[in-house]
Amino acid sequence: MKLTMRTIITLIILITIALPILAVDDNEYIGKKNAAIAKAKEGDGFINATPPDYQNAAIAYENALDRFKDLLADANPADSLQLQIDVLIKNLSVTNRSAGNFEEALDFLDQRLAKTPEDESLYLQKFLILKEDLGKEAVGVKMLEEYLTTHTNVRMATQIANYYYFRAKDYKSAVVWFEYIQVNNPELDANFYKNIISAYKKIKNYTKVIELSKEYLTINPPESDVVKTYKSIGSAYKSQKDSKNTLIWYEKYLEKKQDPKVALYVCNQYYKKKSNDKTIKYANMVIAKNSKKLVAYFLRGVAKFNKGDKEGAKADFMIAKEDPKYGVHAQKFLDSMK
Repeated sequence: MKLTMRTIITLIILITIALPILAVDDNEYIGKKNAAIAKAKEGDGFINATPPDYQNAAIAYENALDRFKDLLADANPADSLQLQIDVLIKNLSVTNRSAGNFEEALDFLDQRLAKTPEDESLYLQKFLILKEDLGKEAVGVKMLEEYLTTHTNVRMATQIANYYYFRAKDYKSAVVWFEYIQVNNPELDANFYKNIISAYKKIKNYTKVIELSKEYLTINPPESDVVKTYKSIGSAYKSQKDSKNTLIWYEKYLEKKQDPKVALYVCNQYYKKKSNDKTIKYANMVIAKNSKKLVAYFLRGVAKFNKGDKEGAKADFMIAKEDPKYGVHAQKFLDSMK
């Protein structure tokens, strides 16, 4: 930001330097104008110093501004006083921020907005001062929200959405602005999808989580995100108690990553369905990743028992009988095979 501000100041300096001091004569108006221009050049000198002296530059520019304003009533319509006043106000809005005079910088930005109320960049400059320099991000957000009641600006909406999501933790409000961005931005990136999907999760709108997660997959995200999204969709269906679709997406996820917790859920679902081969497949996955998960031995043992593999079932039940919950059931199977 400092580099950007210095660039802006440099552009303004070229305007003030380009104004020659008029030849001094007995005309009082010309003498006062020369004095005003000299003050503006003095401000330029402070800016060009090494290091720049923003505080004294702001003082000099404001002195020049006051002098030019005093001359307006007597100015020739063909004169350039108003142009120079506008340049100095712009210069002061930037220089004061560099000098740490944040409230003054806001005041000069307001003066610029009074003349060019449609200049969106000025609202964003005010927002950055409120957020970064004064710690008043919430005030800046309200300002941007008011502006967006009559204008469309995705960049501003992004600032608002990020505030509500990351700082205020107001996920309902964040969703409102993420939706605004979705409607008004034809090029949605991966970060947008991650944020809006996460916000919908926070407010438990799993229908939108599923919808947007599937949409995200269509933009060819990185493979690591694809894997996470498969799991996210499965979990959203699980929250909706849609076991059929939960299994579909969890199995897609497990094809990419062997997650013992998810594998155990899938294993248990197929156990309930009496799908022995699938039960064994996912029990094997659980045990391969977490051999201490004794319930997986029990589920696999039952599936093997159902398939007629008594020896395999017995081996699993011998391990599973140590499980505090399923051990008693494993023992019953063992007793039945004596």
